[in-house]
Amino acid sequence: MIIPYEFYPANFGGALRCFHLLKELAKRNEVTLLTVQSCNFKNKSNNDFPTNVTIETTKDKPEYKTLFNIFPLRIARAINSRMLQRSVFEKGNLYLLKTYPLLKQLFLANNIDVVVYENLECFCFLNKRIKKLSPRTKHIYDAHNVDSALWKTQTQQKPLLLTYSKGALKQEKNLYKKADICFCCSENDKKIFEELNKKRLNIFVIPNGVDTVAKKFDDNPDKFNINNILFCGTLDYAPNKEGLLWFCDKIFPIVQQKITQIKLTIIGKMNNNDPYFQLQNNLAIDFIGPVNDVAEYYIKSSIAIVPLLRGSGTRLKILEAMSFGNPVVSTSIGAEGLQAMHNQNIFLEDTSQDFANRIVELIGNKSLFDKIRCNARELVTKEYDWSASGKKMNDAINSLLQN
Repeated sequence: MIIPYEFYPANFGGALRCFHLLKELAKRNEVTLLTVQSCNFKNKSNNDFPTNVTIETTKDKPEYKTLFNIFPLRIARAINSRMLQRSVFEKGNLYLLKTYPLLKQLFLANNIDVVVYENLECFCFLNKRIKKLSPRTKHIYDAHNVDSALWKTQTQQKPLLLTYSKGALKQEKNLYKKADICFCCSENDKKIFEELNKKRLNIFVIPNGVDTVAKKFDDNPDKFNINNILFCGTLDYAPNKEGLLWFCDKIFPIVQQKITQIKLTIIGKMNNNDPYFQLQNNLAIDFIGPVNDVAEYYIKSSIAIVPLLRGSGTRLKILEAMSFGNPVVSTSIGAEGLQAMHNQNIFLEDTSQDFANRIVELIGNKSLFDKIRCNARELVTKEYDWSASGKKMNDAINSLLQN
């Protein structure tokens, strides 16, 4: 399994998927993890990490070098990277230079049946190299999103992302040439990948999940009457930023008019706080930032919100809130790809007025509040526990190897 970014401890959506699929892989396979981070994955405080995973990190390892290293470092890296990619037109890539020597060492020392790539760029950079090192190895791309569509929606804020979106689209149209199978998060994403590859790509839906044992249901009978709304998500992620600002600007003031003591708690990782400067000065908003454990914030809150206006994949935070017993009010896009049903185990509202009205209705209405949250907990327990996703993934891999 190749994860080209820091993912542990797992405290955001992509990291949670990587970590839990890694755990499920380790239940039925011998697994080597190729990672960029170097931390003590298996110390006593991190006792949730599978003990039978071999960890190989590129951190502090020498990068790929050739005789061209007699030149200044920047020039040498540019030449060496293009040599590895067998193209003078490709851009230089430091990740490739750092990863290739260790990758070569691993494949020379081991018979590796399957590689699972947790990122489109790393799949594109390493797939061709691995095929040359080990022609018999099978290749699986795990698509957390449809990257081309995701980046295209952000080009108004960052025009340079259009170039990335076009590059991602080109790669996604050619997945059938490079990947033996593809995993994705939802049926909607599966349909998009099928269309892009003209149904020549073997695709399995491996849903995002939640650890329903670790994220225990809050059985507080007065939870419905807690005047605190919770938003949880990576705050630098453009769809989260856009949705949260929309909520604070258009929806939260309507709620405040009807429930004067209402509070909004915001938790999540953030590198740039400029977009949220005004929110941090609002006395009705508790801007917490990143936390090690979200459980206490769900316990201190009543309703969880997912006011997304764009994006793909599925929202792990919805599943997390459902597991903890916090009813969710989301936009339709925010809950896309989930089997959740409006007015049964979630509320889906796409206008600011309807979104606000639903929050007001839930707070103070015990029967409605408990109906939604109990049905939601039942849904995630039956359909979205990580063990169910893990079984689908391992069955797909076994089928691939048998065929």
